[in-house]
Amino acid sequence: MDVSQQDNQYIIRIPMEAVDAPALEKLLRQIRLQEILSKRQGTEEQAQELAREVNNGWWEQNKHRFPK
Repeated sequence: MDVSQQDNQYIIRIPMEAVDAPALEKLLRQIRLQEILSKRQGTEEQAQELAREVNNGWWEQNKHRFPK
């Protein structure tokens, strides 16, 4: 893995064989949430509500993967 910085951005290079796609998707969702929260000028309660919305959306998209 290689992490570098260019201008005001981080550049991360990860060999494809090092991380499977679902793990990478999970990491990217977490990073995206941090990006959204960094731009948001809301309260802690609003941040928690956003996190609940993200989690609910994930569950709706992935609940078919779990046995009932």
